[in-house]
Amino acid sequence: MARAPVSESIMHFAPVEQASRFLADNPDIELFELFILDANGVPRGKLLHRDELLAVYQTGRPLPSTILGLTLNGDDVENSGLVWDVGDIDCRAYPLEGSLVRLPWRRVPTAAVQVSMHPNEGLPASIADPRHVLLRTIER
Repeated sequence: MARAPVSESIMHFAPVEQASRFLADNPDIELFELFILDANGVPRGKLLHRDELLAVYQTGRPLPSTILGLTLNGDDVENSGLVWDVGDIDCRAYPLEGSLVRLPWRRVPTAAVQVSMHPNEGLPASIADPRHVLLRTIER
């Protein structure tokens, strides 16, 4: 049975102004750890350069559908429906409001931002996004 995507109106994606303000207030930050938590609580994602951040807030970031269908060791779960069934397509993820933070323990000035799959642009992976699973449960 196919699961309906979460309503876009209840997801709290961050406005681009948050990123603009953060960049202005932190001119030394060079790198950004973009991450999403999988069902096991393992952060998965990409390392971005400073000049890539605003685009993530404006148009999202493509992430492979398999990012939410991995084992604890990072191996594909072949029967997840996110690998061969869909050709490991890219799904769009957007930053969560208030999640952009500086990582002061890093030698190279770095910040982190948590993302979540967009309910529609993130399909089919958004169905496996733990935040969406929780919101669907709450909606029931």
